[in-house]
Amino acid sequence: MYYKYFKQIYDLLSVCPNGLKVSAIAKHIYNQERNLFDEEDNYDKLYESIRQFLWQQSRRKGSPFTTVKDKRGFYTLNKMYNYQTEIQFLIEESGKVAEERKPTIPDSQLSLF
Repeated sequence: MYYKYFKQIYDLLSVCPNGLKVSAIAKHIYNQERNLFDEEDNYDKLYESIRQFLWQQSRRKGSPFTTVKDKRGFYTLNKMYNYQTEIQFLIEESGKVAEERKPTIPDSQLSLF
């Protein structure tokens, strides 16, 4: 599943266990993505995109997002879903393990003690 704002929505809902309204999620993401040079007001498009994405995801079995009972327009994380983070390992081209570098004290510095 790829959606441009998936990670931002997931991170936002992970700190709000009671759930958030779609408009609050959209405002937060809009403020993060906005800059001084935007000429268009894309909030309405962003809101509709997020609303539609969350609605579709909440209908799927095994989705990370679910609706909050008795609250219309509120979404939260599905407690049965586990999000696997991506781990990237550093691989040296020569195949050797990089040595850990210790900070060195220049010879020109004098010890005060």
